[in-house]
Amino acid sequence: MEAEEFKQAKQTNLKAHEWNGRTYIGADLPWRGSPKIVARQGQFFDQILALAELPERDELPRILAVAQRSGISSIWRRVSPSLLENNAAALLTALAFSNRRDWVRLVRTFFKTHNLTPGLRGRPRLQHPTAGRDTVRGIQIDKLMAKLKKGFAFKLSAKKSCGFAGEAEQPATKLRKHGYNDKEIKAILDSKTLQDAGCRLHLAIYGEEDNVDLKGIRNSYTRYKSRSVRNSPSPL
Repeated sequence: MEAEEFKQAKQTNLKAHEWNGRTYIGADLPWRGSPKIVARQGQFFDQILALAELPERDELPRILAVAQRSGISSIWRRVSPSLLENNAAALLTALAFSNRRDWVRLVRTFFKTHNLTPGLRGRPRLQHPTAGRDTVRGIQIDKLMAKLKKGFAFKLSAKKSCGFAGEAEQPATKLRKHGYNDKEIKAILDSKTLQDAGCRLHLAIYGEEDNVDLKGIRNSYTRYKSRSVRNSPSPL
């Protein structure tokens, strides 16, 4: 016997077979050299089916009579295990009498047999603490940039038209009239880009609490944007 065939012979498997247009699954358990184990496996399968609370055998004649009088055949069909009950019992029996390393393979076989597609494939990857911090900062800076956008556009427009030389008080006064506070005004006037303004304002608000300098905030925001681009869905 080849090595692969010997390995499969020692494995617990689920075997599918068709009957009356439906796919039934049976637990194919390897022989372990003891009739007692075989008996335990059969008892376990019966115990699982008992959870379905099907009628006792002595009730079957009366149920059949009711089904025949009413003409409702589903009454009689329901006294036997449903497709789900039978196949779930086979899966649980296979799991109970197999090596834990085989569990994933057996469950996947069950899903594949019934064309079931699970939505989750293991737990999501844990995010590095730095990535989590960058994400929080990035979201905060995006909000600050949105708040500063009109003021920064006004600064660029005013600078392009007449410049600020010797008139530092004038743009600050106009920005204040637009509802900006001192920290926001300083961030706008000291920055060459809107992104830099957002980073400077973040430093002014959270810098002492985060124990970080402007360079650290800029680098953090760059990493955040880079991850956002990598994780964004590709265009169709």
